[in-house]
Amino acid sequence: MERYNLELLQDGNVAAARFVELENPKALWPRLGEFVQRALAPGSHIRVTDADGGIVIFVGVASARRHFAPALGDAIDRN
Repeated sequence: MERYNLELLQDGNVAAARFVELENPKALWPRLGEFVQRALAPGSHIRVTDADGGIVIFVGVASARRHFAPALGDAIDRN
């Protein structure tokens, strides 16, 4: 199992963080949905790093919202 750190960055600061352990890094994407719901500020980003500190995913919240919109339905503001 690999350990990953999921961080929500708002205004350059870590606004929320969570560790997860997964066998496959592809399983990270479904875990990002909750961070999309928390991100209220425009320009927020989601950064995922591995146990060595290497960046695995770095995505803007606007892009992530477009990706998760069908799954989250009305739970997110699409504006």
